[in-house]
Amino acid sequence: NRAIVAGILQKGIQVANETIYKTGNDDPVKKGMATTCVAAITLGDYAVIGHVGDSRAYLYRGGQVHQLTEDHKFALEMIKKGILSAEDAAKSPQAQALTRAVGLGLTIQVDTLQVELMSG
Repeated sequence: NRAIVAGILQKGIQVANETIYKTGNDDPVKKGMATTCVAAITLGDYAVIGHVGDSRAYLYRGGQVHQLTEDHKFALEMIKKGILSAEDAAKSPQAQALTRAVGLGLTIQVDTLQVELMSG
């Protein structure tokens, strides 16, 4: 079942998040450390992808490359929420700042998506 696979992927990233967060809290030298993540589980004719941050997943199909994931960056989030226009968001000093990263807090929201795969 695809929902079960998505849950397993989310749980794996959550466990990594907790480990990184706790390591950062236990060692002052590592305080605030974080990373981005993109992971995929393939099963037969589909893949489940999980991601946090601005690491990306792409699909190559029909001779073209398609970006599957959307970066978790300040500018994109403000545009999606209708708070800033694309032009204003691009001018923001925080435009490239990540809004999500693995290890920043004890919990993390993981985006998942499913992709139908084709032979080759």
